[in-house]
Amino acid sequence: MRSIGMSHEPDKGENGWYYAWLSGTLYSCIRFERWGCRLWLGWKLKPDDVNGLQPGDVRAIRCDFAAQLKRVA
Repeated sequence: MRSIGMSHEPDKGENGWYYAWLSGTLYSCIRFERWGCRLWLGWKLKPDDVNGLQPGDVRAIRCDFAAQLKRVA
């Protein structure tokens, strides 16, 4: 698991972006938050995943694809 951009998932109201990918696979994700809007395209990977998934994380079962453009508060 590797990423560039932010080293964490944006907190509420925080602007930023990251691109994360799983080495050797097609799984990748770009997430961008700015002006109260979120664009998320790809599998739901996060920069924090470089340390492995936390116990109970539902993505251990499956990591879904997201195509999301929405306003966030």
